[in-house]
Amino acid sequence: MTAEWPRGKVVNVAVEGEMFEANGRRHLLHGDCKEFSWDDGTIQTVQSIEKNVVSWTTSHPNPAWQQLRWICTPQCEQAGCHDMTLANEGAYRCATCASSGIGKHWHCNEHDIHLCPNCSELPPEAPTLGVAAKYLVEQFSTLAIRATGKESPNFYEICPVLACGLGYQKTCPRDGLPHCSIVDALDDDCSGRVTHFISWCWRYTLKDFVSAVNGWLKKTGADPALSFLWVCFFCNNQYRIIQEATQTGSHELKSVFESHLAKAGRMLVLLDSIVSPAYITRAWCIFESYVCIEQNIPMTIILPSSAETFFMDAVARGQIDTLNRALDALDVRDAKASQRADEDLIKRLILTSIGFDAVNQAVRSRLEDQLTTLFRQMLTRQRPR
Repeated sequence: MTAEWPRGKVVNVAVEGEMFEANGRRHLLHGDCKEFSWDDGTIQTVQSIEKNVVSWTTSHPNPAWQQLRWICTPQCEQAGCHDMTLANEGAYRCATCASSGIGKHWHCNEHDIHLCPNCSELPPEAPTLGVAAKYLVEQFSTLAIRATGKESPNFYEICPVLACGLGYQKTCPRDGLPHCSIVDALDDDCSGRVTHFISWCWRYTLKDFVSAVNGWLKKTGADPALSFLWVCFFCNNQYRIIQEATQTGSHELKSVFESHLAKAGRMLVLLDSIVSPAYITRAWCIFESYVCIEQNIPMTIILPSSAETFFMDAVARGQIDTLNRALDALDVRDAKASQRADEDLIKRLILTSIGFDAVNQAVRSRLEDQLTTLFRQMLTRQRPR
């Protein structure tokens, strides 16, 4: 069966007697197999069973985790009673209600028997996962420093030892092949349904990356355990990228990024510096900003403490002109991509739609918002108490 799981996840569950297995762990059912305990002591109890749906309630304080549903895979009624499979397309006639339909439904290939979603509910789709911000700011730095032997490596240096290491020999839940992404290799509480998409560069240092995420958490009050960030380094399967010897092809990049951004619903643009940030030199980063603007998705600039310190020092020294020149110099026209085909497609998409000026203005505007917030914080700290 397919189960809704905490943190917005969807997992496969195998029930055997008074036990069930999920995420590679076995759990004991008790109370006539109608309840079980989570690791944190939360009790999950069967509320009702209707058709192929088991509805549960939990004692967890988070409202989003208090109602969960498990969808049982129906069995073919012919001899053998084997599980049916999902058919994604094609016309069919339901064996139970005799209705006709087209699209996703349950199907027995051996006996050509079909069940419509009304008679046997379909399982929920697996969500796009993000890495818990708590993991990034509390655990990942120590792991990356130990693995690389460097105090603040960049992500190109981290990739060979971690992005192509943590998921080694672990089955990828998306294609069923050996080796998975970091997000799929983490402990259950270190990932969840994506809440934010981070647009950034691999050349950033570990220190700046973690500092920016940590600063954003503190400023917004976001719960680090419930903020799940889609970061390409952690969420793309780096094994597959190496095998294919390329990033996503030019013809696919628009739909891929639109999908990730839409599911996240919010984008954090991480700039390493106010003056000549590396971000505006990378075509893929500019493309992400372009899609964000085109889809009217909220965008927020986040900065590491080093960039914030530079800003506050410049203000304290009265160097407002320096800051204005830095903002005016932000121009995405010269951004490059490692694959020329990607670069050409990105620039063509921008030129024939909203234009470079719109992307420049959006990035400047969000950066100005962030700097204004920092300035207000400076004034607050300087007021006599």
